[in-house]
Amino acid sequence: IWAAVLRLEVVGVQDNFFELGGDSILALQMVSRAAQAGLSLSPRQIFQHQTIAELATVAETTAAIATAPMAATGAVPLTPIQHWFFEQNLENPHYFNQAVYLELPLGCDRDCLDQALQQVTSYHDALRLRFERTAAGWQQWYAEVLPVESVTWYDLSSLSESDQTREMATHAQALQASLHLTNGPPMRVGGFDLGAERPSRLLIVLHHLVVDGLSWRILLEDLLLAYRKRLSGLNTQLPAKTQSFQQWAIGLQAATQQAE
Repeated sequence: IWAAVLRLEVVGVQDNFFELGGDSILALQMVSRAAQAGLSLSPRQIFQHQTIAELATVAETTAAIATAPMAATGAVPLTPIQHWFFEQNLENPHYFNQAVYLELPLGCDRDCLDQALQQVTSYHDALRLRFERTAAGWQQWYAEVLPVESVTWYDLSSLSESDQTREMATHAQALQASLHLTNGPPMRVGGFDLGAERPSRLLIVLHHLVVDGLSWRILLEDLLLAYRKRLSGLNTQLPAKTQSFQQWAIGLQAATQQAE
């Protein structure tokens, strides 16, 4: 599990997780993978016991329990960085995005990809967040769980590579500009068919209010896991949920009101 998360070929039992390049986000991924393997660990234990040899003394085995994670609902306090964003009074606050391009394997199963996106979007509650300006300022809440839009595919197979590049940029611009904080969605996904000899591309666009550079790692890992399971005809069980963004925001708000 360490080798996979840290992307190393060999890991020794006395190697230090953080000296090998580990961080808090990778620690969460390790805890999730350990749980799938029947090992119970907490992020706190990884900070306290930073080698495999030390962790082995505190790890416990656990029976896998299939549970339906509860979807977060209701209002969510704005976090400090979200307050900062809205204080900028941007001319177009709907267009403040992050995006990734993925190269898809030849023969990618589009139905399995749509199903994987549906599952990941339903699983990650933050992808249902909505924002609205009110008399009291900007408010944030979870929209209800609804089926997500399928990937919007663009057939560019008949074009030259230079024309494909230009058309991809044009369509990407339109997808980027289509997000809306209040009406949703905060995510758009476009697929580009570049012909039988070239791998297709997948563009995922998310508003920066619901994703950052670190959470992309978890989101994409879950998407890949869900796609591979669907492709194999297996039921997909994503890692157990931790605390929601809603719980974090409420806890953070409470902490700022304490003297310490």
